[in-house]
Amino acid sequence: MPDERRTLLLSIRPRFAELILGGDKTVEVRRVPPKVQDGDLVLLYASSPVRELIGTCTVAGLDVASAAEIWDRHGARAGVTRDEFDAYFAGASRAVGISVRDPRRVRQPRTLDEIRRRIPGFVVPQSYTYMTADNLGRMGIELEETTPAGPANLVSVNGCSSALDQWRGPGLARLAELEAVHANLTGSGSGRRWGTTQLNRSLFLALVAQFQSFCRDLHDEAVAVHTTAANPAQQQTLEVLMVQGRRLDTHNPRRSTLGHDFGRLGFNLLDAMKAAQPSAGDQLRALDLLVDYRNAIGHGDESKIAGFEAAGEIKATKRSYQQYRRALDGLAITMDDVVADELSRALGVERPW
Repeated sequence: MPDERRTLLLSIRPRFAELILGGDKTVEVRRVPPKVQDGDLVLLYASSPVRELIGTCTVAGLDVASAAEIWDRHGARAGVTRDEFDAYFAGASRAVGISVRDPRRVRQPRTLDEIRRRIPGFVVPQSYTYMTADNLGRMGIELEETTPAGPANLVSVNGCSSALDQWRGPGLARLAELEAVHANLTGSGSGRRWGTTQLNRSLFLALVAQFQSFCRDLHDEAVAVHTTAANPAQQQTLEVLMVQGRRLDTHNPRRSTLGHDFGRLGFNLLDAMKAAQPSAGDQLRALDLLVDYRNAIGHGDESKIAGFEAAGEIKATKRSYQQYRRALDGLAITMDDVVADELSRALGVERPW
């Protein structure tokens, strides 16, 4: 039986369409599941006031579950706040998460008037519709070229580093898998409360590990940009000097570690982040507290754990974990943007991502 591919046209608010095209939103949530499969094409129609077809992406997966489960598994990548999510799914018996990849802008956006000239009788769907092969051909859309590959081109085509792509994609997905287990620990049976506490603690351990992986990956990419800009005869030596003894390989990803390692690249990361984003100072302080809490858990130091929790800023609950996950996500986005700016300034080159 032939593989039946569909083309889905999503009517989506301009804000969310831009987040998808920028790579910051990789899951679209809906109340009704479309009939699509991995690899199907998606057309992004930005609704009022834009009213244009502005880009495409590809289906990477479909998840149908309760709203709470969809939020736990995909909320970090959905590009919406929890309040927006809850309001949208109020009264719904199920929710849908459509994972997407490969966002591309169209060279020439198609206005609603032009779409109707090309496809007589076209009606903008409230949520989505399917495009026939004939109508897709009539649209005549051309996609912008992706970023060409090259020896120093280690970054994604989504306006961010590959490190941030990995953090917001596979990294948060790994956390979501662990978060999903939390839903199975319900009820009041013997040992349930203790088990839930231990699972919550494991979430904090995994969160710090994934963030440290992001930081190392971002530093690797920054080093690659730096060495590529150098004299070829000096590149290998320069790379060794920037990576040898890197604290991110052996230490926790706290403020002092980030300042030390990225300082080798010719800029003060922490000061630049605080200047670029007013909330970065609080997020960096939260990072240090999270690392200290993680270490207390990892070392089984119940006295220290109790001390941190008594202070009221962090505790082994799902809500507290989610607050720190959001803080690190914001911190990762700021770091990614600032490193690109500072590399451009320090080396006199275009932003590498």
